[in-house]
Amino acid sequence: MGANAKAVAQYTLDDWQFVWPDVAAMARWRVRIQSVCPICRTQLWVPLRTIALTRGRDFSLWGLELPCNRVSCDGWRTFRAWVPEAGIYVDLVKRGHRHQAVVTNYVRYVEPPKPKPRR
Repeated sequence: MGANAKAVAQYTLDDWQFVWPDVAAMARWRVRIQSVCPICRTQLWVPLRTIALTRGRDFSLWGLELPCNRVSCDGWRTFRAWVPEAGIYVDLVKRGHRHQAVVTNYVRYVEPPKPKPRR
């Protein structure tokens, strides 16, 4: 939140897991969550508010895998967080996970426009 972008970009996965233990902490940091299937490459933005309302604010996305929603896809979706302050994606996987945990820097990435709030 108040950290400068250079320091935030140098966080490790352990640092991120300490900073974002649950959905409430992710909401405080105003990160955007995306679910990604490595098989069909489907990428869906997931509202944190919906997760908080259905699973609770203390629910953790770290290490969570769900079956892909796409018809005839046998893949498993994982989650990643977009950190707007640093311009990076953080894969929300735990140590020892079968997928490689990566913090990806997209310096030239243009963030998609945020959806307009409903009234």
